[in-house]
Amino acid sequence: MKNLIILALIAVGGYYGYHNFIVREAGPLDTYKNFARHWMKRDSAPALEFVGDGPLREDYEDKSPREAGFLYRPDEVIVTSVQFEIEEENYSEDGNEFSLKANLLYLFDPPGVSSGVGAMIAEFAHEARLQKYDTGWKVTELNPEFIKMEETKRFKKAMENSSQLKKIEEEVEKLEGGL
Repeated sequence: MKNLIILALIAVGGYYGYHNFIVREAGPLDTYKNFARHWMKRDSAPALEFVGDGPLREDYEDKSPREAGFLYRPDEVIVTSVQFEIEEENYSEDGNEFSLKANLLYLFDPPGVSSGVGAMIAEFAHEARLQKYDTGWKVTELNPEFIKMEETKRFKKAMENSSQLKKIEEEVEKLEGGL
């Protein structure tokens, strides 16, 4: 019983800490990154914790990665990394609004591939606007644009080496068959 009470206190403390230090105290850039990670994975409930009042809350489903042009559903891929390239960031004069332009790089393994390093990369351009609320920064607008999806260089190289290995094995089989 004592262990159960301690476990419950830890859970409540963790929840409180997460909401007060991660959600509430995060700066606008951290808020955007947390939102974008959940957005890309289509984790709607956690993503919407980072969304404020405004067009994005009403149009969230229309702003999905799939609607932007990404071919796969989140349950079809294995995410290996989500990276950000921030191109531009601006605060309003009063400091209560923040806008940014960023590239979201999403490394993943498509169905049937398990590279562990991300066989494919999808790139999105994001224009986002955030607003400061009493509860912290929230994303209020998002304009995602799908840029491209391609194999990663590392995966291409591994596949080249793999096909070279297959050719060598075929040659060895031919040589062994001739003996």
